[in-house]
Amino acid sequence: MAYDFDDGAATDFIAYATMAKNFDPATNGVTYSVWTKQETTNTTSKLIAHTLDSGSGAMNFRNDSGTSGRIHVVISMTGGSVGNKQAKSTGHTTTGTWIHWGFTDDGSSLLGSDIAIYKDGVAQSHSEDNDETAGGVPRPYDELVTGRHDTSGLYYDGFIAEVAMWSEEFTAAKMLTLAAGYSPLVFPVNLKFYAPMIRNEDDRIGSAGVVNGTPVVSAHPPIIYPARPRTWPTVAAAAGSVPAILRSMGYV
Repeated sequence: MAYDFDDGAATDFIAYATMAKNFDPATNGVTYSVWTKQETTNTTSKLIAHTLDSGSGAMNFRNDSGTSGRIHVVISMTGGSVGNKQAKSTGHTTTGTWIHWGFTDDGSSLLGSDIAIYKDGVAQSHSEDNDETAGGVPRPYDELVTGRHDTSGLYYDGFIAEVAMWSEEFTAAKMLTLAAGYSPLVFPVNLKFYAPMIRNEDDRIGSAGVVNGTPVVSAHPPIIYPARPRTWPTVAAAAGSVPAILRSMGYV
């Protein structure tokens, strides 16, 4: 089950403190992946995700206002002059439909044009890119907020599921795999944070989430998860004992 976030009086969001230990996007790059289903056309920008670095903004991934509904990625820089690099996709969201969104960045470039934004596995062209012009590196991530900005509100109105981040710049082929409905667990290497958001707020990699407001558990997008490994007895069982063994393993 996904979560349905309300941007009204409920002010829904989920905060994941210490989301990823030792997650420094400046070293190996970053990939972000999420499924969303927007409920209304935005009158203001809505945050799908926002990361923090010791309380300061590090990255935000938002759906801009207006009928264009473009995706806007901002990566905050430290040690430079402009303070961030950013990219705004020409591809836009539509209401009432599950869409896979994601972005990648190599972590070393100062150019917003080097951020790749993906919609349903297809790289989107950019407009109004902003560059960091005098050095600087991306801030590290230590917390993730899903459904709002940390201080400015900008609550999301719609469904969010399968949130994941890697300390790696994914290839287009990997992004296409995620958009085809495969779980982030099929790419376990460098997976620093993963919250499937199924039935509860807990994640599988990172810390448990703290729910604010009343996000509602809702229907999940169709996702293909890796098969669970099975362990079988290594010695022959005595007559009549096999059912007990299988029961202990949860198979009967």
